[in-house]
Amino acid sequence: KNKNKNLNLIKLLKQSEKDYTETNAWSSNLQILAWPIYPIQEIQKYYRDEDFEKTNWIPFQWIQIVTEQLTPVYSAADWVVYNVSNNPWIGINWALIIHPKWYATVYLYLNNILVNAWDVVRRWQLIWYSWWEPWTQWAWFSSAGPNLTFIVYKDWVALDPLQFLDLSVIENKEI
Repeated sequence: KNKNKNLNLIKLLKQSEKDYTETNAWSSNLQILAWPIYPIQEIQKYYRDEDFEKTNWIPFQWIQIVTEQLTPVYSAADWVVYNVSNNPWIGINWALIIHPKWYATVYLYLNNILVNAWDVVRRWQLIWYSWWEPWTQWAWFSSAGPNLTFIVYKDWVALDPLQFLDLSVIENKEI
């Protein structure tokens, strides 16, 4: 049953990708994603944060957006939810969405995930809520506060998410 569902989905994705032309925004890589949380209060950590790399010995290849606990989180663009980790008993919940031209977005520190693997989603569709308030389940004392960690991949290489987001919508430029 799942094999047939996956084959039909793959056929749909291939046809859908054919419909995108080279003049589409996905080929220019500029401001093609919607902010997954809005309004933006603060960006806590930026792509390639040197302090994080010095402390943890791995490159920081994402951004962390500060938010309130249980803030709605939206899909940054259309296409298909590839995988969801929505387990109330084990650590970090996350979701991975595949987009045209094999871009992917990953969302970390989620609660109340409203989508499942293989669901088709639209840009700005409510798909879950933010999480990770200090001392809540699985955050304990290690959290610096509720946030959404947002990652963008192209062909499974991490890219700076800010190059794909419209920075002009941020009212407070100090953040």
